[in-house]
Amino acid sequence: MDTYSMTHGSSAPGVVTGKPLFLGGSLGRNEATARGCLFVIRSACEVSGIKLNRATIAIQGFGNAGSIAAELLAAAGATIIAVSDSRGGVLNRAGLNVPELLAHKKKTGSVSGFPNSDPISGEAVLELQCDILIPAALENQITLQNVDRVQARIVAEAANGPTTPDADAVLHQRGVMIIPDILANAGGVTVSYFEWVQDLQELFWDEDDVNRRLERVMVKAFADVHTSAKKYDVDMRTGAYIVGIERVANAMRGRAKLDFLPRLDGGNQQDLSQSPRRKSTEGTEKSCSAFSVSLRDLCDQDSCFCTFQLSRLPLRHLCVEVLGSFFDLLFC
Repeated sequence: MDTYSMTHGSSAPGVVTGKPLFLGGSLGRNEATARGCLFVIRSACEVSGIKLNRATIAIQGFGNAGSIAAELLAAAGATIIAVSDSRGGVLNRAGLNVPELLAHKKKTGSVSGFPNSDPISGEAVLELQCDILIPAALENQITLQNVDRVQARIVAEAANGPTTPDADAVLHQRGVMIIPDILANAGGVTVSYFEWVQDLQELFWDEDDVNRRLERVMVKAFADVHTSAKKYDVDMRTGAYIVGIERVANAMRGRAKLDFLPRLDGGNQQDLSQSPRRKSTEGTEKSCSAFSVSLRDLCDQDSCFCTFQLSRLPLRHLCVEVLGSFFDLLFC
């Protein structure tokens, strides 16, 4: 921040987020990831017919996101039956006393050895019978090797990438709702955005205001993703990707009047080569054409994100065309 401010010629605190309050940080930022996760879990319970205040929850990972999520969910009436950290885990099917568990973790550095609980491994936490499972530790924790033993009805990905693509597909086929990481842990980056806004305004909100705004954003985001998943009969992760791609495509249409971009309803599938924007020199046309071909070749590979995630939808075509159109705007 200081280096950028010196080159900018004036103080620019908004260029960095997650700052201490005295440097222009935001209230509520420390709890934002977990609080956002709480909001989307609550919404998921509503559409799944689960009462949050009667739900049982297992949490793998007890760092910032996992520990604060446990605290917030317990305050909402849910029963936290198991948690784990890098040194072990604890289980009490009647419910762990979260405030005492937090104090134990602070005192000893781990949840292991917490009174009135049984020891359990982090891997076993994933396989417990519960309503909601929160992987809040590392990536690639739910795989083809253990996915058949996952018994939760909702999996809320507080960690980044805790479910492998193959396991994701298996859970979806079994009717397990996965709240994808791009949604479940978006509370942190949302409040980072709030911090940037407050820095620009030089007007800072109280914590209740931050939390109310975060709730509105997260509840709407869940509703948009859930509606998209239902509309296209896909899992929540693909539904989130659809929402994102639609927003990019609509923004491009609106700002650049790209009426030739394909729509998800199947209309207006004109090839980009017919675009009036392809008015350029022969050399530029060749590079644009080569880019378009290479992009399509890339999306024909089995490992390609577009092929794997979106093969059942016109979105695969849309991904290629949106990126190709952006290239057109910049260089053609």
